[in-house]
Amino acid sequence: MIRTAILLAGILTMGPGRYGPHLGRLIEDPGLARELGLSSSQLDSLRNMFFSTEEDIVSLRGQLELQRLKLRRILESKDPDEKEALRIADRIGKIRGEIRKKVLERSLMARKVMTEEQWLKWREIERYRRPSRPHRRAREDLPPPHGRGDRKFRSF
Repeated sequence: MIRTAILLAGILTMGPGRYGPHLGRLIEDPGLARELGLSSSQLDSLRNMFFSTEEDIVSLRGQLELQRLKLRRILESKDPDEKEALRIADRIGKIRGEIRKKVLERSLMARKVMTEEQWLKWREIERYRRPSRPHRRAREDLPPPHGRGDRKFRSF
């Protein structure tokens, strides 16, 4: 029972993740589009592609939040239904996978619209724009913020 609760708490704290450069930044920043040498037809195509896939992603994120809420309700009950919690955890995993596929699909479609030079330049620009994340191993020796014996999970 405790193992299941820990597994499900971990699922609830995971985000959908991203594959490839963030296309939203490109369509919102005309200077960036000029820097890449995108034509107006390429930019229009990317904009249409972004919004069509973003609608699907927003819908999936809504479904994800509803499933997380259902799981939270089950886990907070006095006597949680383990089978139902695991079923919902499977649904959460499937929805997250669908979100990842949509983002990947969008990235692959954007790659077809751009020339190879534009794509490589865009990837390079995005690589330097992302904030660097400290590696987990570098932080392993630090005590958790709530003390060693009182570990808390992210609230969902």
